[in-house]
Amino acid sequence: MADNLSGKRRLYSISIYFVVPAIVFVCLLSWRPLFLGFYHDDWYNILRPLHYSEYDEFINQITRPLYWAGTAFLRRTIFDNPVAWHTVLAGLVTLNAVAIGAVGHRLVALISDDRDMARWSMALCASVWLALPWALGLTVWPTPTVGQLAITCFCGVALVLLSEAPLRNRLYAGGGLFLLGQLINELFWFAFIPLLIINAAADRTRYGAVRWRHIGLLTGGFLALQAIPLFANRVLHAFGIGINRSFNPNWFDTIFLSLRLLPQEVNRAVVYPQAFWAVFAVLFAAIAYGLATHRNRLLIFACLTAVIAGGVGSAIMFALAGYRLESVGVFSRTMSTASVWFSLLPALVLGAFGAVGRLGRHAAILALCALIAILGVSAQYRLAEWVTSWERQKALLASFPGEKIADTASPNAFIVVYLPKQETAVEGFEAFWDMTGALMNTFPRLQERLAPEQVRYFATAVRADRHHVKWDGAGMTTSWCAPAQGELWRLPAEGELYVWEAETGRLHRYDQGVDFGCDAPPPKSGS
Repeated sequence: MADNLSGKRRLYSISIYFVVPAIVFVCLLSWRPLFLGFYHDDWYNILRPLHYSEYDEFINQITRPLYWAGTAFLRRTIFDNPVAWHTVLAGLVTLNAVAIGAVGHRLVALISDDRDMARWSMALCASVWLALPWALGLTVWPTPTVGQLAITCFCGVALVLLSEAPLRNRLYAGGGLFLLGQLINELFWFAFIPLLIINAAADRTRYGAVRWRHIGLLTGGFLALQAIPLFANRVLHAFGIGINRSFNPNWFDTIFLSLRLLPQEVNRAVVYPQAFWAVFAVLFAAIAYGLATHRNRLLIFACLTAVIAGGVGSAIMFALAGYRLESVGVFSRTMSTASVWFSLLPALVLGAFGAVGRLGRHAAILALCALIAILGVSAQYRLAEWVTSWERQKALLASFPGEKIADTASPNAFIVVYLPKQETAVEGFEAFWDMTGALMNTFPRLQERLAPEQVRYFATAVRADRHHVKWDGAGMTTSWCAPAQGELWRLPAEGELYVWEAETGRLHRYDQGVDFGCDAPPPKSGS
């Protein structure tokens, strides 16, 4: 009887830890497949016709072969079903919540022997990941779906490196997971370095001295593995193969721009920024208290250093590719790596408070729950923008005169969809690849007429307030409006030009050169 009662109490105690992540999942993830859809790059990356050759896309993604293979598999199995895509994506996001929670559990276990706080760390780290409003470019956007597995691999690397397994096991298992993740996505280039900082501090705490031989062998092994995708990336770029980018010559300035604007980007994503920063200050004070009083303060300092280094490192990686950190819309994918590191914040707080009394520990848990609530409300607000963007895209495609154009257009015709000013921060139709992909998927006859057997970009979306369009009978040029200015792209367009005004529903056909945009509508004389 006593054993039975003890088992029930243990089950009840363990279930308490999962209440917060369960609430976050129900509120923020469970409904997504029913209300979210495709955005921007999805329309071409995912929804281009299946009979088109996959070879070109394989070459583009040649340094991410597992990403290409995973995406190609999903395209062949669920193709244009948004419910299926978002079900898979929500499942992978949840898987990564468990993986990030496991890393948080391990960090607290290293700092303290308090199993209760370690369990809370697992639950709250997972909850922070699920609730982040500035990571939706990775957790909501279907295009990077397979890239979620790179996060899973990184968490596996962290668990292996921070374990007490023999050196050989950590090197082989951790190295294998690290290379596997690199073949999926470049999100965690050199991310083993912050983990080795924690590893060294754990050695010092556990053995009284750093095992420099182990750290050196692990560093050398992982650097050798990192050299493989880095070398392949640069060599293939030199030969013009794939989408491997040139290093941004202004990367140094971009890094500092990202870090300088980071508080503003957080404020853009968070609905109640003052409340967020107030709670964040309290949590940081809790970490500072642990740094001053905890017997394992060196390990706490190492964990804090690793999290900061991981976040800054992610800013450097994206800056080298020409991106700064952004927190809303599809470009919030630039916050993906930093978001993984930020999700470990509860582990730092709970590890630092492992030596205080029950009241202090409860206060820390409540403060973290307050942070999760603020993030969750903000994420719900931002998710509403993704829902709105999807609804507007569907409405636009439903009203587009695709069949009419398919009946009259010559095989070389080009289509411009003239859109009003963007009202949400979530990108829908913004370029030639997404607009072409959407029209091919929605109007098969249009695809058969204008691009029957191979890829041909025959349409583009332009914004009335941001873009200028010039067609000279041979090509269609899109440029930025002032003050940005500068040409965006020029596409072959040797047939007639069709321009459809989404706001008014008017369709124009031109057979002579024309230019418009920057709030100047298409001329009526072409209709």
